[in-house]
Amino acid sequence: MPVKSKEDFFNAYNVLFVPGNEISIESLRHLQLSVINSAYRKKALQSHPDRSKVVGENEVEMKERFIEITLAYEKLSSFMKGNPISVLADEIGIQRKGKERTARPNKKKSFSDHFYKGCIPKHRLLIGQFIYYSVLISWRKLTEAIIWQKRQRPSIGQIALEWGILSSYDIKRILTE
Repeated sequence: MPVKSKEDFFNAYNVLFVPGNEISIESLRHLQLSVINSAYRKKALQSHPDRSKVVGENEVEMKERFIEITLAYEKLSSFMKGNPISVLADEIGIQRKGKERTARPNKKKSFSDHFYKGCIPKHRLLIGQFIYYSVLISWRKLTEAIIWQKRQRPSIGQIALEWGILSSYDIKRILTE
């Protein structure tokens, strides 16, 4: 079921996400199929008619709500397939603030180096994660350091051989099996 108008898009968006939430170019940047899918799964689970007896609500009302959520999901997901964010913003009439960078066609995307922007997470972090979240190193440097560190480690078979746990015959037999 395709989106037919700007209002149709807003209605479908409000069904899956927070009703009355202002749609901006920033919210559209984060609007991806994976975000739509997870919002749909969450709403569908909350409103599925089979749960009516468990939550103590009217089954008919839950069925209508479930159908509404499913239609909104179908509209948004079909609209998002193949539409870049700039086209999406233009189609539904959202004004962009300042100049927006658009993807250049026929250019190979390169891995960009970036630093974290935001608060340090509250959960326990490994030292590399802490350094990244503290904005001391970039994402690229962190991944390069992890790869370098992994390459420096001896294999488990080499360690077992050095410690006398396994013989070279045992290692060959394990690797062939």
